Amino acid sequence: MINYFAWDKRSTPVNSAAARILLCLWTLWILVMFEWGGYPLWPSPLYDLLPVFRHPAIFPHIEWIAAVCGLLVLSVLIGYRIPFTAWGAAVLLTYLGTVREAYQISHSSGLLMTAALLFVLIAVFSREDKINVDQIRRTRGRELISLTSHLETDTGQHRHRALKWGLVVIGFFYFHTGFKKLTSSPIEWIQPASLGRFILFGMDGDGTRFLGEFMLEYPVLLLIGAIMTILLEFGFLLAIVLKKKVWLFFFGIIGMHISIMFSVGPVFIDQLILLGIFIPWDMILEKVQPTEKIVIVYDKHCFFCARSLHLFKFLDVVDSVTYYNQNTVPDKYNNEKTDFRNAMYAFRGGSSYRGYYAFKCLFQQVGFYPLSGIMSLPGVKHVGERVYQHIADNRSRYFVCSVQ
Repeated sequence: MINYFAWDKRSTPVNSAAARILLCLWTLWILVMFEWGGYPLWPSPLYDLLPVFRHPAIFPHIEWIAAVCGLLVLSVLIGYRIPFTAWGAAVLLTYLGTVREAYQISHSSGLLMTAALLFVLIAVFSREDKINVDQIRRTRGRELISLTSHLETDTGQHRHRALKWGLVVIGFFYFHTGFKKLTSSPIEWIQPASLGRFILFGMDGDGTRFLGEFMLEYPVLLLIGAIMTILLEFGFLLAIVLKKKVWLFFFGIIGMHISIMFSVGPVFIDQLILLGIFIPWDMILEKVQPTEKIVIVYDKHCFFCARSLHLFKFLDVVDSVTYYNQNTVPDKYNNEKTDFRNAMYAFRGGSSYRGYYAFKCLFQQVGFYPLSGIMSLPGVKHVGERVYQHIADNRSRYFVCSVQ
């Protein structure tokens, strides 16, 4: 896990995109799994709600609100108009989370509110997330020389402020959980008998659990478990804001949730997914991307070529792709068999790939092996070759290209 609060800059924006995708997938799963239509049928909530939350024009249609929220989250997932769709998703998640908390108190209700805050951060810092549909849309307003310069020069450092403050949000979630334990009854909480009662209660409802049975035989383990829980929940946020390494707390909290699953009973898969947002995905992608260098040569006058290659520059975390246009390409790649004005070329080792196969080579180079494999299937390959050639032959009709 990366402590983005200590250092929020990376050489690639991959982590922001991966975090956005993982958060959206988890949120969609939650929206689908919960039975939203049941709440209007309940006689009254466990806690009082503001009248607006139970307004007759809104509350009976909470299922539709969840559906609209799902559509907004889906838009954020692909990165379409994030400043608006992420804000909308945050507002609706706040409403849904508040209603659920009032009718059905659970850790998932609190996580919905946490997710709402994360969507707010995604909206506020949306410009720093560069691997999405919005980024492709923004290239329409850029000059061709700016796009080609992006391909042929270093992109520099990329900030991840949504992850920086999102990590604080997650840290506060755990801090709040620990704070409630200590403020309710700090001495009673750390006593072995307290955790023992939780374990016995879990066994009574769902059967025996081997770790719980083992801990019940040794009260000192119950004491250590209670104290470690408090230290992890309090220490995580402190380590974040003090800009210390947090990987020990990351693995400690994962171990805590696994221990709870095999001793007390609840499975906190939601927290584990949200913690996964802060995994260094760029380092993982670096491990799967080939280190062998490739060269891409494109038409410098083609706006479509520059736009279509734009995101690949960000996905190349090991900097293994070198881009040239027909004016800057070294002589060894320029021969009578190449026609850079009518197709893109990829050169790897002693082999060259033209058009559709150059894109296939590029997908493989950035670690998208499944997609590269799909592109090799006979039917897909047959259609892909013709689609690429059609676009290449008619790009001046579909896209604005320079004639200089």
